[in-house]
Amino acid sequence: MTDFHPDMSREAFAAALRENAQAQQFPGAMLMPKSRHDYVGAVIAITGTLYFDGGYTQLKREAIAQCFDDYLAHAGDALTWLWRGEPPSGPPCMPYVKAPKLRDFFETLDEDDKVDLQYTSGTKREDAGPYSFYVNAAPAWAAKKTGRLDVLRFALPFVDIVEQPKAFQTLFVEFAARLQALHGHGGFGFVLSPSEWNSNQPTEAFASEQARGVDVGAPVFSAMVLKPDTFKTVSWLTAINRDMVAQAGGLHTLRSELPPDWFAFYDYGAGIVVQAGNEPDLAATAIDPKPPQYALPNVALKSLRSAVFGLHLAASAAGEPRLTGLKGEAWVERFDVSDEELLDVKARLLDTPRLDATHTLDDRL
Repeated sequence: MTDFHPDMSREAFAAALRENAQAQQFPGAMLMPKSRHDYVGAVIAITGTLYFDGGYTQLKREAIAQCFDDYLAHAGDALTWLWRGEPPSGPPCMPYVKAPKLRDFFETLDEDDKVDLQYTSGTKREDAGPYSFYVNAAPAWAAKKTGRLDVLRFALPFVDIVEQPKAFQTLFVEFAARLQALHGHGGFGFVLSPSEWNSNQPTEAFASEQARGVDVGAPVFSAMVLKPDTFKTVSWLTAINRDMVAQAGGLHTLRSELPPDWFAFYDYGAGIVVQAGNEPDLAATAIDPKPPQYALPNVALKSLRSAVFGLHLAASAAGEPRLTGLKGEAWVERFDVSDEELLDVKARLLDTPRLDATHTLDDRL
């Protein structure tokens, strides 16, 4: 999915992706026989997830609004619905064209109100769509008491990455800078139905066995367990804050372990973003479940990975797969390699495409 045929132009590849959009969709609750199925339960898109703090402050809420402005400039008229969790007034879901502006919504909240919203692009309100902008920020009292992190996650179709090779990296780095992100990751990810996500987590769990490079789990679940200095996973783009860079041995050490022909580093003020390869990788188990461009950053940053994880609900309703317990642990550790494997991984990196100017930002470190 990440590579086009050498005889096919980039434009033709993009057209083929648009014509076969259904191949990137999963029917609703496909592993839950007693649930309804007449909607799009999940899609594979390119997702960027950033964890930050202070989402209850006016400063961070304005930063979120600025991120949404930039996202809209890229997404155009793709958004169709706004979902809100426990809104102070109005229905939880409304058509995007009738929804209040994001800044207007923020003005109705005080610092002890939670921010929980998702803009989506599904045809029906239950449909998952490849365009999504999700924010969950704890109220002031909860954030100060528990230290729980806030999270912003945005998604674009893979075809957008093909047509505009630098667009996603630009948004990810800019959003990380505005939010003063503590850490985050970006690459292939599942976007689930905004209202039927629980019934579609089993689909996510099943499909993740076939594509290890696709991010899984509810972002808010991870926000509840991650700390300012522990991250969830490496991906095509991996953000870590300056304290984490120091804990990993400093930028010089990271550069030596992640050579510049294959890895780019970007400064976002509060930390750095590492880009691994020109485009995100599905890490298909039938091809290479541990691609070197993901396995090597995983080695370099493994000491910073969270010892606890929050991906799926803890209990299965009817024996359906869920990424909890040992299965969840296996997903978190999916790019781990032994000392004996490491030399082979480094050798395999030499056979992968080198970074090129078309796919990297101009201001790399």
